[in-house]
Order: sequence, then C-alpha cells, then structure tokens
Amino acid sequence: MATGVMTKDEEWTEEKIMSLTRDEVLELWGKCPAVDMAELYGEFNGLIPNAGNEVAQKATAKVMYNEEGPLGYWLGKAYTPLSHTSGDGYNRWRRPGGNVDRYMRFSTEIGDSLIDGKPALMMYYGAYHHQFIPEGQENTLVDEIRKLADGFYLGVGTTETKDGSRSAPGHFVLVGPVGKYLAPDDATKELI
Repeated sequence: MATGVMTKDEEWTEEKIMSLTRDEVLELWGKCPAVDMAELYGEFNGLIPNAGNEVAQKATAKVMYNEEGPLGYWLGKAYTPLSHTSGDGYNRWRRPGGNVDRYMRFSTEIGDSLIDGKPALMMYYGAYHHQFIPEGQENTLVDEIRKLADGFYLGVGTTETKDGSRSAPGHFVLVGPVGKYLAPDDATKELI
C-alpha cells in the first residue's frame, strides 16, 4: 500500500488530481511526509490542478502550458540523486515541433520546509543561473516536495519577498517516474 495520506479505499489518478483545487493541494501537501531522496529518480510529468478556478486555469495555461511562450509547455521535472543527502534536477519544456528542452536546473536536499518547518525534499533554483532572472538579481525560488502516494508527489513553490518572508505558495503535482533522467541540455549553461 502507498504511504502518504491515502486511506485503504482511496487511489489517486491523474483525473482525481486534476479535480483538486489549489487549497486542497496545499492542505494535502501539509499532511504528507517528505519523499525519500532516492525515490525521485527520473523524469516526472507535471500537473497544476486549479479545479473550479477559471481565472487561474487561464493564467496557468498562458504561462506554463504555452509552446510559443518564453518558457514553453511545461511537461514536468526530472531528478537524480548525487548522494544520500543531495541531488540535482531540471524542468522539461516542450517547444513547437515537439522538441523538448531540459533546463531551469535546481539542486535538492531533504530539509525543513520554509512553509511549515516539517521535512520536505527542498529544490533550490538559486544554485544555478537562469536566463529569466536578471543579472545581479538573486533567485530565491524554492520548491518543496512531499509524497502523496506511490507515483504521486505534491509540490509547492515560494520566493522571498522584499520583507524577507516567503510568498504565497504556488502548487503542482508530479506523477511518475515516466522516463529516465537524461541530464540537462547544456550542463554548463546554468552554472553560477
């Protein structure tokens, strides 16, 4: 049986995930345990459920699910452990013609959540330079992953605000693994 917040009678599917609201994802995330570093290995599909919120759905589609946009169509993330306590990863974006770009890298470790202080797999985007962050500006984006069930992982992301607190969390769900870790397109491009 899967660990996480599932009951014996409850099974998660992508359809069920997409029926969740943002608040439901955040509530579930708060109840879930941290995922083991070795469990997140390979490529994972990404979902951003916003059930019942047409405004959020349209905004998400424009920014995250748009092959013609600056980022591309978000397919998900990929992870590889580098040790028992740290790892690395990237985001996957589809471009026109079906090409997949692997960039927007992050480092990972198990740590204390910046939101509730409980364990989570922490993803630090500031470990790399990203083309969408202006030169000289610090990248404070941190994603945090917890396990909902086998093959289903809930994520939240925050940035540091001007007063030093964290922003309201964004949310996403990872499903998989769906493929092997292939490495970023240019392993040196985003190095600091």
